[in-house]
Amino acid sequence: MSQNPQEDFEFEEQNPKSRKCRKLISQMTPAKRYMLVAGIVLCLLIPLWFVRGLVSDRMTLYHAAVESIGDSWGRSQLIQGPLLIVPVELHEREKIKRADGVIEWATTRVVSRFVVVLPNQFTAKVELLPEERVRSIYRHTVYTSKIVLNGSFMLPDIYKSVNKWNGVRWERAFLAFGVADPRGLEDIRCTACFAGPGIISEEIVLSAEPGTGLNWLESGFRVPLPLAPGRAELSLALSMRLNGSSGIQIAPIGENSLIDMQSSWPHPSFQGEKLPTEREVTSTGFTARWKIPHLARSYPQCFLSEEHSSGMRYEHQMGRFTVGADLFEPITYYSQVERATKYGILFICLTFVGIIAFEASIAMRMHPLQYGLVGLAMTVFYLILLSLAEHMGFLAAYAIACVAAILMISLYVAAALRNALRACGVAVLLAALYILLYALLQLEDYALLVGTGLVVCMLGVLMYVTRNLGYKS
Repeated sequence: MSQNPQEDFEFEEQNPKSRKCRKLISQMTPAKRYMLVAGIVLCLLIPLWFVRGLVSDRMTLYHAAVESIGDSWGRSQLIQGPLLIVPVELHEREKIKRADGVIEWATTRVVSRFVVVLPNQFTAKVELLPEERVRSIYRHTVYTSKIVLNGSFMLPDIYKSVNKWNGVRWERAFLAFGVADPRGLEDIRCTACFAGPGIISEEIVLSAEPGTGLNWLESGFRVPLPLAPGRAELSLALSMRLNGSSGIQIAPIGENSLIDMQSSWPHPSFQGEKLPTEREVTSTGFTARWKIPHLARSYPQCFLSEEHSSGMRYEHQMGRFTVGADLFEPITYYSQVERATKYGILFICLTFVGIIAFEASIAMRMHPLQYGLVGLAMTVFYLILLSLAEHMGFLAAYAIACVAAILMISLYVAAALRNALRACGVAVLLAALYILLYALLQLEDYALLVGTGLVVCMLGVLMYVTRNLGYKS
C-alpha cells in the first residue's frame, strides 16, 4: 500500500477484478452479508478447536512432569500408625465322633493371625514446608514435612484383649507405621517408655525396619517392640521428616485423636472425612486442628486382622477415614488459558458486531476474507498467550498477547476500511474485551453471570444493527 490512500483507491478502481469484487460486496443485501459473516464465525470454530487441543496437550505434558517430580521427590502421603501388632495362633477345631460314639473336639489346623491394637491417646503434629521443583519448563510445588507422632497404650487392656486368643507370640510383637510413599522418609527416630508397678520410667530407643510386615498395609515401616507382662503403660514418640507432593493425610487411629497441622502455604484445601475443628488461613500460611473421638470411626480399638460378619475388613476402613490438607494451587496458567479459549467464539462475535457497526457509518465494506483474517488473528492471541505463559507467567504473557492482537487487528482494519478513526474504535473495543476477559478469568464464582451478561449485550447490539432489515409492503 502506498503513502497516499487516494492513489490506492484509484488503482483499485482501475483494477477490473477489485472493482468487480467491491461491486458485488456493495450490492449484497445486509441479510446476506450477516449470514456470510455468521458462516465465517462457524468456520473459526475449527482453529479454536485446534488451539484448545494444543492447550490440552500441553496440560498433559505438564501433568506428566508433575508425576515425574512426584516419583523422584515423593507423592501425596498418607500416614497410618502407630499400630501395635501382636501375632497369635488360632487353633481351628471340629467335632469328631469316635468309634465308641463319643463326640470330641479335635484341632484340624493352626492359623496365624495378627491382633491389631490402636492407641488410647494419639497426637500428631505436622509442619509442611513447601518448596518448588522444576522439570524442564514446568514447575511444581512439593513439601518437606516435620512430623511428630505420640501414642499411648494401656497394656493391661491389651493383655486382656489378646489373651482370649491362644498361642500369643509376645516376643514377635511390633509397631507398624503405614506411609503411602516410603521413598520420602528421612531422619526417623522412635523412642518408647514403659511404666508400671515398681517402674518409674524406662525409655528405650527403637530401630525401624523396612516393610510393615502386614499384607494389608503394603508400604511403610515397622519397629520391633519388646513386650512383657507386668508393664502398665506404653508411651511412644516418633519423629521423622517426610517428603511429598500435593498433600498429606493422617488416619485418626486413637480413642482420642488430636492432630495439628501448620504450613506457610496460603491456599490449603482440607481433605478427608472430617473438616478441622479449628483453623486459620491467612496470606502467610495456615494452621488447623482436628479433635476426633473414636466414635466417629467405624472400626474398634482392637480387632483381629480378618473379615468380620459384614465382609468389610476393619484394616481397609482405617485407610478410608483420614483427615489432612492439600497444597492447592488455585489456578494454573493452563487452566486459565483453557478457560480463555472457551470465550473465544463469543469475543470474535463481539468484534465482528463492532466492525459491522463501524461499517454502517461509512461507505466502505470489509471483504469476507478480511473478516476471516481478523478472526484468525484473534485465535492467534491464544497461541501467543499459551507459548509465553509457560516461560514468564500468565499476567505478563496476557499483556503481551493483548498488545500484539490489538495492534495487528486495528492496523489491518485501518487499511481495510481506509479510516483511521474507525480503526481506533476497533482498538478500543478490543482493549475493553480483553480487559473484560481477564476479569472473567479472575472471577471464578461470577464468570457465568458476567458471561451471560455479555451474550445479552451482544444480542441487543445485533438486534439494534439489524432493526431495519424488514421490507416495507
